[in-house]
Amino acid sequence: MAALLVVCVTMLAMVSKGLTVPAGARQGRDRLTAEFLTDYLNQQQRLPVQGPVEVPNWPRHDLELGEVAGVDVMPNGDVMIFHRGERSWEADTFDDLTNALPESKRINITRSTLVRLRANSGQVVDSFGANKFYVPHGLTIDKKGNLWLTDVGTDQIFRIPSGQTEPDLVLGEKFVPGNDDTHFCKPTDVAVADNGDFFVADGYCNSRVLKFSSDGALLGKFGMDTRGVGVDSPYSMNVPHSLALIEDLDILCVADRENQRVLCYNAGLGDTKFGQFNRTLVPGGEIGQVYGLAYDPNAAVMYVAALLSQMPVMNRGFSYSPARAFTYDLEGNYLGGWGYISPSEAETGPSIPHDIAVSPNGNDVYIADVLQHAVHKFTEPQNKNYLA
Repeated sequence: MAALLVVCVTMLAMVSKGLTVPAGARQGRDRLTAEFLTDYLNQQQRLPVQGPVEVPNWPRHDLELGEVAGVDVMPNGDVMIFHRGERSWEADTFDDLTNALPESKRINITRSTLVRLRANSGQVVDSFGANKFYVPHGLTIDKKGNLWLTDVGTDQIFRIPSGQTEPDLVLGEKFVPGNDDTHFCKPTDVAVADNGDFFVADGYCNSRVLKFSSDGALLGKFGMDTRGVGVDSPYSMNVPHSLALIEDLDILCVADRENQRVLCYNAGLGDTKFGQFNRTLVPGGEIGQVYGLAYDPNAAVMYVAALLSQMPVMNRGFSYSPARAFTYDLEGNYLGGWGYISPSEAETGPSIPHDIAVSPNGNDVYIADVLQHAVHKFTEPQNKNYLA
């Protein structure tokens, strides 16, 4: 019975299992209503509860983190965290008219914004990045161990070579948001191909995706903003928040956050045309706002961090804890929801799963919670079989 009460309620799961989606269930943007839960109450036990299981008491050492914006895994399995230290992204952080960081707030973060942990213990191995960043956002680690970072405060993208602490490539003009080929506006994430080409999600203002060569030359771009326009095509996005590259299929998947969907496009690494729409992985409105994507080539599944509700939902005296992460196959089939908000977390305050990452061997998955100032580690059950 206890397991039933924490089962994730998602419309996608209902559709994929042949269940009925109640009228009006898609109206809420980021929270579940009591009416929504009531409609599903008698159907929850038919939902699959399958996915990584949280590792308790990880990390074993107390970490003083700010808002955790990004998380990824080094080639050797170490975990890297990108956090905002003493900085918080508030409603008045940016100028509403220009999207720029006001001069009064152009004070770099004094704490180390990048923290490297051992995967098993969570022990801190290294930390750096003090006095360099303003509003950290995206973190990607390529197969060579290079760090790719986005700072929405400076509207820039940085590449830091493996083993170093200073960037060897910087894109964008500091504190100058824009929408031409050399400027960005609050860029959110980066994905990197084996040949060195990389993709940038740009982001909160421009809602576009750009492709660059390894030396930073623009190769192509697609996407447009849908705010106030509606979602009429897969090329219309509203905050492309995260990217996941699937090189075997030559596709790039985009978390279209405010449209609550995941769309995939040709990456143009082989014979395909870059930016051509390929498939919908998560239909709009099925699991709430989609924040993060992490592709696991070992199991050929996509892990998706999404926001159904920032807090557990009370209904008829019971507390229903929403999942914060979901697993899909590459055909868009729902395979399970997991990463539920625990009672202890709920006591601390709201939760938003801002980023998600998977280890190179596929055994461990990490969720960065921007509001809880925390990173959670999950491990795959040994008897997992997503295709059963």
